[in-house]
Amino acid sequence: MIYTRPGPRVIRHALARLASRVLGDAHDLDDGPVQAAVLRALSWLAGRNAGTSGAARKRELWASARVALDTVSSTVLVLGLTLPGRGPAVTSLAANAEAGIPARLTLGQLRHYLDAEQVPGARRQSAVYVCENPSVVETAAETLGTGSGPLICVEGRPSVAAGLLLQELLGAGTVLRYHGDFDWAGLAIARSLIGAGAEPWRLSTSDYRHGLHRNGRQKKLPRPASPVTTPWDPNLAGMILEHQVAVEEEAVIEDLLADLSSRQQ
Repeated sequence: MIYTRPGPRVIRHALARLASRVLGDAHDLDDGPVQAAVLRALSWLAGRNAGTSGAARKRELWASARVALDTVSSTVLVLGLTLPGRGPAVTSLAANAEAGIPARLTLGQLRHYLDAEQVPGARRQSAVYVCENPSVVETAAETLGTGSGPLICVEGRPSVAAGLLLQELLGAGTVLRYHGDFDWAGLAIARSLIGAGAEPWRLSTSDYRHGLHRNGRQKKLPRPASPVTTPWDPNLAGMILEHQVAVEEEAVIEDLLADLSSRQQ
């Protein structure tokens, strides 16, 4: 999920600080009945009937309300990405991009950077590729190194840090091109990101059909509990429903690497 930035310096909440400000005690939203009630409400607002237990599920629900558990555990994985301005985040990203090494930015680093810098929104920046799975970043780093175009990995549903970075880049005029798995979870992530302004990257019906031929492991998909739509290509959802086979990013990694290496932006 990409989040709208509410103001120039008010960027995101950390759970302990939110609890302190709203409830008067930094630990009032720790594990317990109050947190459980809030998470059930967030799950209901998100339109999901799944449970609220498990660390990953809790992070996802808090992230849907633009709340991070803290400013250090929420991170975003990048390769070859640089940012304008100065400061530790800019310096760290530049050094890793020059070496062709993947890097992680924490939510705290992003907040510090955005408090100090105003990302220029008047000029249109070059394209940045966005993928779903860390294996794409790992393979791009090993295969292309410094020859890779800038790449961000959301690692499933975007963390608060990833959502904030993507929103800032979109606001600055950067073209974001998103690719993910051809399965129900992947399509849900794609709908969210493309709906927020990203462009589809090899996510068409023909790309899915091409992936089926390259797919060595036929991972069968269950029928979805509710109707699935793919607004960027209305025929895609029907094609996946017809075949009921997932095509993961790893099956089409060579195509993704070709785009990253060409840097056709």
